[in-house]
Amino acid sequence: MYQLFASYYDQIFDFNPDLFLPIFNRSYQHALDIGCGTGRLTHLIHMQKIKVIGIDLDSEMIKIAQHKYPNLQFEIQNMLHLEDFESFDLITCFGNTIPHINPNEFHQFFLMMEEKLLDDGILWIQLLNYDHLLKHKIKALKPIIKDGFKFYRTYEFFDKEIKFHTKLETKDATHEGVTTLYPYQMHDFLDLEKTHHLKVNVYGSLNETPYDMDRDYYLYVKVKKALI
Repeated sequence: MYQLFASYYDQIFDFNPDLFLPIFNRSYQHALDIGCGTGRLTHLIHMQKIKVIGIDLDSEMIKIAQHKYPNLQFEIQNMLHLEDFESFDLITCFGNTIPHINPNEFHQFFLMMEEKLLDDGILWIQLLNYDHLLKHKIKALKPIIKDGFKFYRTYEFFDKEIKFHTKLETKDATHEGVTTLYPYQMHDFLDLEKTHHLKVNVYGSLNETPYDMDRDYYLYVKVKKALI
């Protein structure tokens, strides 16, 4: 689905670097940006003097990232298969990437994080506030209308998954796509502490403000190793 609008991605979704600066309230040496898309967060991490690798499963996104930032390292890579990667003291997984993996893969991913996070490392996750979305059965997000295109997002709700439909209307064509999302909620992340050697906190922002499921647009999850 994402290949259909990869070339419009940066125009559709705004990126404000200032919103991400709270991540860097301590020093890091080596970072992994999972679901890097067109590389904007990867580049911001690099600008903090941190060695960084950006990965994404979508080849078109990676092609754009490599073109924009030719001095950075980007790879087409499945987030569930990081065995050949070294460990990191910062891992980011933003842009609603986590909901693309099913519940079995969800736990497989966090087992991988137990291995790939250094003892003092931090994993930051950002995803939509599915607590609110599911509670109110919100079937559509606000359309994004800018000069030259219109972008629509709608949802179909099923028992344990959501069908995510997109439509991009440009002056020349209409591109429609659909993918399956798994709407993980606050409790899914907090429950990880019962089955994984991880310490999990949830917030409403990267400034670590309390999460309000009736107000916040995103859920931010901060994960560390639970050291014995």
